[in-house]
Amino acid sequence: MNSYCIVSDSCLDFSPEEMKAKGVELVPINTVMDEVEYGLNREKISLEDFFQKIKEGARPTTVAANPADYQDFFEKFLKAGKDLLYIAFSSGLSSSYANARLAIEDLKGTYPDWKIGLVDTRSASVIESLVLAMALREQAAGKTMDQVVDYLEEKIPYTKVEFIIDDLFHLERGGRISKTKAIFGTALKVVPILSMDLEGKLYLSESVRGRKKALGTILSHLKENIDPDLYDEVYVSYSSSGKEAASLKEAIEALGFKVHLYEMSLTIAAHTGPGCLVLAYGSKKKRD
Repeated sequence: MNSYCIVSDSCLDFSPEEMKAKGVELVPINTVMDEVEYGLNREKISLEDFFQKIKEGARPTTVAANPADYQDFFEKFLKAGKDLLYIAFSSGLSSSYANARLAIEDLKGTYPDWKIGLVDTRSASVIESLVLAMALREQAAGKTMDQVVDYLEEKIPYTKVEFIIDDLFHLERGGRISKTKAIFGTALKVVPILSMDLEGKLYLSESVRGRKKALGTILSHLKENIDPDLYDEVYVSYSSSGKEAASLKEAIEALGFKVHLYEMSLTIAAHTGPGCLVLAYGSKKKRD
């Protein structure tokens, strides 16, 4: 049996340094602005400079990796004699997962003796980071690729994410929510709390008045729902609200949980805009 590598993509919120330490390579889901491709997370531009360009009128877009991109990326591992497990960005938000599947089907004919696994995380940002961490934990425990895939398929519905943003129209411009939802949420003049459903699509789960109350709400949900038996660590990321995220981290640590805190990837920040704060954990309750 060949050993297998676990890879993912730039829609998660690990730092480049941590990815290198974990030995995990990422498929670029490119962020394009003013005809410049920015590739992997913050390698060519900081989030601060990125948001400044948006403030000055630039409009970023994200471009899914196409089947040829995936073939090239996967093939270098297969040529090295490695089986491969790809932990993919949500199929509910992008064509990337479907493109990866097409690439895998083509590669099977050329590499019939090698296995390529594919998991739809139905996740993004730090909840995708959490799913990757779960996969790496199971691999380190000696689980086969098939066992890791089966485990993730069973447990992903019990991974939970909630996030707050300042402007719903960032999501609407990127096609992640409808214009109607953006107008409705903005008209209420409240802070929206969003989540991801079983299909990996975004939905507005709750609206509260005031950002402080929104933070208290997602912290209260964590206290009520977190399942340490599934995963006893919590993941937090932010776009331009570092101090706020650090305070949330301290509040969660006071509950006795280890917290991983990350600056958001460009790929996700292009859709959320500044002022986004994301919280992810293993939950007792299944996603809606």
